[in-house]
Amino acid sequence: MTIKYEEVASTKKYLYPETDLGKAILQITLNKSQDAFQLEIYDKLPLREIVDNLTGQHRNIQDLGPPASYNASSFVTRRFKHGFKVLNRKNVYHPIYEVPITDYTTKLIKHGWTNPKLVSSTAQPLFDSIFMREFYAETNAKRTHEYKESSKVPTSEWFDKHDAFLLTQDIALNPYQKTASYNACFSKGYALFCDPGTGKTAMMLRKLDYVLDHSDRQTLTLIACPKTIRSNWINEINKFSSNKDKIHIVTLNGNNPTDRVVNFINDCGEANGKHIVIITGFETFVQTVQMHNIEYDLLLLDESHNIANPTTKRTKTFLSNKKKFHNVVIATGTPFRNTPFDIYPQLEMMGDGVSGFDSFKAFKDFYGIFAAPSAFTKIRHLEGFQNIPLLQEKLAKYSFIIRKEEALPYLPKKTFSIAECNMTKDQGKVYYALCEQLFAEISNYGPDPDSITVNNILTQMLRLAQITSGYAATDLGTRSVFDPNPKLDLLVKLLLGDKEEEIDGILEDPDRKAIVWCCFKENLKMIKARLALEGIDSVCFHGTSEDKDDIITRYNCDINCRVFIGIAASGGVGLNLVGFDPYNPDKYTTNTTDTLNYSTNWSMVNRLQSIDRAHRYTTRVPQHITDLLVPNSIDMEIYNKVTAKVEMSMSLQNIKGILKSIMNPQVNGY
Repeated sequence: MTIKYEEVASTKKYLYPETDLGKAILQITLNKSQDAFQLEIYDKLPLREIVDNLTGQHRNIQDLGPPASYNASSFVTRRFKHGFKVLNRKNVYHPIYEVPITDYTTKLIKHGWTNPKLVSSTAQPLFDSIFMREFYAETNAKRTHEYKESSKVPTSEWFDKHDAFLLTQDIALNPYQKTASYNACFSKGYALFCDPGTGKTAMMLRKLDYVLDHSDRQTLTLIACPKTIRSNWINEINKFSSNKDKIHIVTLNGNNPTDRVVNFINDCGEANGKHIVIITGFETFVQTVQMHNIEYDLLLLDESHNIANPTTKRTKTFLSNKKKFHNVVIATGTPFRNTPFDIYPQLEMMGDGVSGFDSFKAFKDFYGIFAAPSAFTKIRHLEGFQNIPLLQEKLAKYSFIIRKEEALPYLPKKTFSIAECNMTKDQGKVYYALCEQLFAEISNYGPDPDSITVNNILTQMLRLAQITSGYAATDLGTRSVFDPNPKLDLLVKLLLGDKEEEIDGILEDPDRKAIVWCCFKENLKMIKARLALEGIDSVCFHGTSEDKDDIITRYNCDINCRVFIGIAASGGVGLNLVGFDPYNPDKYTTNTTDTLNYSTNWSMVNRLQSIDRAHRYTTRVPQHITDLLVPNSIDMEIYNKVTAKVEMSMSLQNIKGILKSIMNPQVNGY
């Protein structure tokens, strides 16, 4: 989603002032739970004494009934499309509403209502804090715009000192990294939505150093990230942090929550007054509920697209504990997995009401256009989006967004290609029999199945991709491997070359290395065994690998290790796979030059993240990405959907269309 600075002012057209309010007064108080504003609209008529429902104090308001002006009486119902609740109070006839406490609500009240406003003493601090947050957020947007227009980097004494320290480590941050980290340091909550490979970790650690250097006590920081890159964070702290000698790093280890807490307490006992930095995987933190009762000076949430679904336990856990984090920086290169709705929980992690709404439903209703529910179900199908300029303004204020082409124009280019192969007769028979079976199964569902059913169908369809990749799985958990396997043969030809087919092998040049991504663990075993037979030294990486650091180090630093084979879902984030030691690049002539996608699933995020593991700020040579596909098969359908970044529609019609397009065995001669 491209953002121009001019769009920062886009809310103004939504906040036009009311001019015909008559004599109406707007009274603003807090509700009893202090999580919403109460708005009372009444005419300037005789006084009446009531008791403030929050403070218990007596106060006078002027009330005899609803205001005569239509604009005044309908102000909330017409303007607060993002959510309001009508309240009833005995013997009171003027309109009373409850509205969410957000920046958008506050700006509507301030700018939209031009008549007198009476703000209670309890509500006033919230108004003030929201306007201060908005002031700093808009300052961030202006600073980002200034950088992108002139590359002028903001400076101050602390940042100059930090830059000087990095130079002693032979590290020089790019101007965009300095601007983004400057914004993050002066914000309670900030997002780094920068492309993979643009150095988000260094920016996040600049915030860590800022918090530590401006604290007069021992601090506690939580770094939440995919479990496969926890060790990478330790390495990056030792590389980028000016406080590395003052930091005591703790990882949450243990087979159960109790063990993890005991180990955590014991580890903290060895801190000796140093700042404590806890590095944990998402699920480990979620399952260790004792850690939820602690307050943290800073949360660094890496790969924040992992909390894009508000219905998951992971997202609910982080959102329910967001007030425990005094400062928050989130980062991902793929903030939108499918739709703009993915941004709601990520915005909310940066502070209550940053999204502008008090619920995910209100957020969706404001930005989405939905068809009316069918007569048989309550499901509302998404038809489009609206009010997107408001969302663009949010992102401009609360995040730094930069594409790799903008950030690193000198970076070697990426090129893409497709390598095709056909299935064997045996594969074709199994493949099309499964197609018929799946089509018959989904025909039994109604016209509007729930999302769980649809996701299950999409998962079942991946069994077709398993067949094209060289094996078939049964419902009983058994597997049968196809031999010969045309796709595996094609992979070997691309790596070693084939004179008859005039294919130049990637590994014919001793300085070239390659990455092979899969989505099925069975593929790892097949490829590893075949490459060993061909005399190709390789390493395998998956979510349960115990020696992840050793695997990455061996691939990058061992000139004899030519191929990295990994599962995209577990190895596609946070890894640096450039084919040489990124800390000592001058000692190596090797480089990763090629990424091959052997098998893929429906995840656009997995694809975008994984193909950029070798295309980073340290990359020295052009990168070539090749997809191995069986034409007219599920491979091509997945490729087209994912590369076009098209959301998988939650309708059977779409899934049936996919199956019909790949169900003709005559097309491939079977």
